[in-house]
Amino acid sequence: MTGMFLNTLDETTLVMMIFSVVFWAAVALGTTAGGIGVYIAIAKISKRWEHVKGMFREGTRERMVTLSVIAAILLTVAFMAYQVVGYYY
Repeated sequence: MTGMFLNTLDETTLVMMIFSVVFWAAVALGTTAGGIGVYIAIAKISKRWEHVKGMFREGTRERMVTLSVIAAILLTVAFMAYQVVGYYY
C-alpha cells in the first residue's frame, strides 16, 4: 500500500514529505533534549541531583504509575479523542 502511494507522488511532493519528516524529527529531538536539560537544571537547583542520579543507576522501589498518573493519561486520551471526533463531525 505504501509503495503504491509513493509511486503516485511527483518528485516535489516526495521531497517535501521527506523534508517534513526530517524537520519534525529534529524538532522532537531538540525539544526532548531541552526537556531533559530543564529536568536536570531543576534537580540541581533543588539540590536533588544526587537522588535523581541514584534513581536511574540503582532503580527505585517507588511506584511510577499511580492512580493520579492513570487518571491524567485517561483524561488526556479522552480529550484527544474528543478533538478528533469533533474535527470529523
